Amino acid sequence: MFNRFVYPVVSVLFVGALFLGACKDKSSEGGSEPKVDWPEKPSDGCPVSVQVLEVLKVEGGEDAQGPRARMRVFNFGEKKIERLSLSLKYKDEKGTELKTFPHTQIWPAGVEGKKHETFKGGMFMPKETKKVDVVVNKVVFAGGDAWEPSAKE
Repeated sequence: MFNRFVYPVVSVLFVGALFLGACKDKSSEGGSEPKVDWPEKPSDGCPVSVQVLEVLKVEGGEDAQGPRARMRVFNFGEKKIERLSLSLKYKDEKGTELKTFPHTQIWPAGVEGKKHETFKGGMFMPKETKKVDVVVNKVVFAGGDAWEPSAKE
């Protein structure tokens, strides 16, 4: 009688374990986001790369405040990034620079080493902005280590 009840339960648990083992853990890819292709590491030694994914619609006038571009930062380093200092160059559809804005992005939880994170940033973006170029000025890691570009010669 014991075997009559145990075998079906064990069989269901075994099949369930096989099914769960075949499911991919998407937590390392940002949850339900599709797989993200990493860019090449910057040739200047910068431990991060920042991609502008889209320029968001500007509302509230020419110099409206608030996040206006959706970006993704890739951390090529081993340590967690806690702060990024960036220069955002706002450009029109012809590529003419309209304004440069200093932007600092701070993450309470950080961006772990070898991971990527998506965020919204930028303020005072002219309504003609169609493209944003990003220059990394400084990267601050957990523990206080920092990276800055070497002085231009």
